[in-house]
Amino acid sequence: MEKTKVKVWLTLKVLSKFLDLGSNMLKLDGIVMGCPEDLEGTKGHRHSLVIQPGNKYLIRKRQWLNYQLKQLYASRHPSVPLIVVAMDREEATLALIETSGFSHIQRIHSELSSKRYASESSEQLLSFLSSIVKAMKQIEPTREYYIVIVGPGFIKNKLATYLQSKYPDLWKRVIYLGFATSGTISGIKETLRSGVLRNVQKKLRIIEENVIIQDFLRKIAKNHLATYGYDNVKYAIEM
Repeated sequence: MEKTKVKVWLTLKVLSKFLDLGSNMLKLDGIVMGCPEDLEGTKGHRHSLVIQPGNKYLIRKRQWLNYQLKQLYASRHPSVPLIVVAMDREEATLALIETSGFSHIQRIHSELSSKRYASESSEQLLSFLSSIVKAMKQIEPTREYYIVIVGPGFIKNKLATYLQSKYPDLWKRVIYLGFATSGTISGIKETLRSGVLRNVQKKLRIIEENVIIQDFLRKIAKNHLATYGYDNVKYAIEM
């Protein structure tokens, strides 16, 4: 006989939690404090819940701290995802930065010799850059995103030039090219601490707001698909 899942309301006193950024799930473990009458036997027992986007949850706390409320409000309008690439001549590290933090970390080791890369088209350099692009495509989110490239020296510029010539669709997503001390996860954390990404996100919000305004103005000019002002809006509603 095939089992069917039935949704019920449970009140769970959370004792432990685990966030899996890779699968976008939050696992909660705790004690059942309240349940429907037909499940009364579960009250007082341990139970686990998997929290995923799309379901409704009611969260109660004895006290909400200001930063917690700010995080909740911010999550209602998630920031644009960023792929951050930290790279040097020895390796590159990539991470996907979203509202909840960074995930999908990938490391790529280069085979560049100790000598200066002989030419723009050296086999080792092209292999390294190609591997970075492949990793970018593996972790790219399904919605609109942008790319940040950081690192010491000129190696990051090699990637920028490579994207411009070979992958213009990716190059147009690059919103910041700057310095970091290494191509490791430390380079990404350094970029996070520096406030660079916060400034980038502000820039993205300005871009998005400008797109909305331009679209609004287009609709005003084209067949009066939008309007403004109290009297004009009232008239449009009553039409």
